[in-house]
Amino acid sequence: MKKNNSLMFHDFKLDNTVGTQGAVSQSDFRKLIIGSNINKFSNPEEIQNTKNKNLEKSSFVTFDDGLLSQYDIAIQLLDETDTKGIFFVHSKPLIGDYDIHQVIRSFKNSPIFTNVDDFNKQLIDILLVSLKTKEKEKINKDFIASKYFLNFDFYSDLDRKLRYIRDFVVSLKDYEEAIKELLVQKNTDLNDLVKDTYIGKEKLKKISSLGHIIALHSHSHPTNLGSLLRDQQLKEIGTNYEILESTLGYSPNAISYPSNSYNHITIEVLKYFNIGYGFRADNSINLNPFELSRIDAALALRDTKNIL
Repeated sequence: MKKNNSLMFHDFKLDNTVGTQGAVSQSDFRKLIIGSNINKFSNPEEIQNTKNKNLEKSSFVTFDDGLLSQYDIAIQLLDETDTKGIFFVHSKPLIGDYDIHQVIRSFKNSPIFTNVDDFNKQLIDILLVSLKTKEKEKINKDFIASKYFLNFDFYSDLDRKLRYIRDFVVSLKDYEEAIKELLVQKNTDLNDLVKDTYIGKEKLKKISSLGHIIALHSHSHPTNLGSLLRDQQLKEIGTNYEILESTLGYSPNAISYPSNSYNHITIEVLKYFNIGYGFRADNSINLNPFELSRIDAALALRDTKNIL
């Protein structure tokens, strides 16, 4: 089966600035969209107006997490290239709350830390501070054996280890408390980070009015959606669905799985809500309309540079 060439973007940065980890610059975005002839992108109305269609030969430009830089930078670039995108948005920030995973993007990339791995190490130390040496050794052994996120080779070993601990070792509450402790240690205001992170309802409506499609990304952005019970997944997807529908005036028809986590229950829930498509966060072969693959922009950019 043919691999889908949909692109997955997260954060953006202005040219000649550092930006957050993995942020795509204006110039690099243009290279990916128009600088090579690898992709010919489909109109995302195909996603909104059909159900369970074979999309192996379709390619879309997609954006995850509803980040403010997508509105500030990417929207103008999409207009310049006459390209329409799919914006997968989790709804917790739309009701005045926040997702700690997104909020710390600028924090961990700030001059407060020597580099992102410095942030990773300090946060891991806080998360595991109460554990005995043998318990820490077991976590490390289990992490190595898991090969967690190993296919995302732009992540460092400490990037992957922190994600493993976050997703399988500690609770979300403990993870959030550890981050808050680190914020206090570094004299950083959480509220300042929140207001500079998300698109917000009015800007989301503007994006929709420009012909882009808004779709689901769960409500609270759990990093392990596939591990949740059916009722929990129903709440995550149902709440996301209701908030986006009431905000935009139309029913979302697709989801991108947060942190690429989903299972057969997730797909059953999507069918319950009559949602037609699901997007993964890797470039595996398409299996069905609920497992459409995407190429991370960082990987696509590297491959494009090798071709150009």
